[in-house]
Amino acid sequence: MIGVHMAEALRVPYFRSFPMPMTRTRSFPHPFATPNNPKGRLYNDMTYVLFDHAVWRAIAARTNSFRQTTLGIPATSYEKLEVWKIPYLYSFSPSIVPSPLDWLDWIHCTGYWFLDNPQTGWTPDPELKAFIEAQDGRPIVYIGFGSIIVSDPLEITRVIIESVLLSNVRAIVSRGWSSRHKQGAVSEEADILSRHPGTIMSVQSVPHDWLFPKIRAVVHHGGAGTTAAGLRAGRPTIIKPFFADQFFWGERVEEMGIGRCIKSLTVDNLSAALRVVSTDENMLKVANRVGQKIRAVSGGRIT
Repeated sequence: MIGVHMAEALRVPYFRSFPMPMTRTRSFPHPFATPNNPKGRLYNDMTYVLFDHAVWRAIAARTNSFRQTTLGIPATSYEKLEVWKIPYLYSFSPSIVPSPLDWLDWIHCTGYWFLDNPQTGWTPDPELKAFIEAQDGRPIVYIGFGSIIVSDPLEITRVIIESVLLSNVRAIVSRGWSSRHKQGAVSEEADILSRHPGTIMSVQSVPHDWLFPKIRAVVHHGGAGTTAAGLRAGRPTIIKPFFADQFFWGERVEEMGIGRCIKSLTVDNLSAALRVVSTDENMLKVANRVGQKIRAVSGGRIT
């Protein structure tokens, strides 16, 4: 948000980039204001206006102080900034979020930006490789919620284990969720996950661009980057959103018929979604077609 002010002081051109839509439109609501049910075009348009004004009100005093004391330019206002005139390069695929007809000519959707092989020199652990290559007919799914902070990480672990066992799948579980208030929870989670060898494998982290093409489906929190990686691999997706734009991506995945969005993480909800993404061949075909479209946009690949 500070870039536009620095560009004004330096008298240089300026554009913004973001992995989720932030430009006003009536086609869908602001990603941070996704409702449980569609509210209509007027509501969609209003969410952007309210978000922009709320953010400006929160930062206006400090921003104007920075402009005057550091940049040496006059104070400004939301109206003077004319945010709607700022060009955008959006780093998501138009196959997932088509450019709305009411976006102006300086708003561009470039496709996803991928950094291929970001972990140079990384090789899979032999145990992980053996788990993936095992002669077992059950489909493999990835489950990981990034570094989400939750109130009860042991309960999430329990839900995941029961859901996997009920769904006739095998799972690679990336333990990232945690609680700032519970001591010893991490080691206890690892112990619980290790009780089902051959069915559940716990990993600390694994490169998505390496793993996702090798498995059947992915389950995650709906962060923009993880969502992009799963869709690029052409994998059906389950999103359990926790906050912000995660609800927006969860709804997009479900609306496109390439996955499920579960608002409440329960054994019933997760196991039902796992059965769908691991057995629905039509969903897999649609996800594969979407993945092919995303991979075909070479301009979004950074090597």
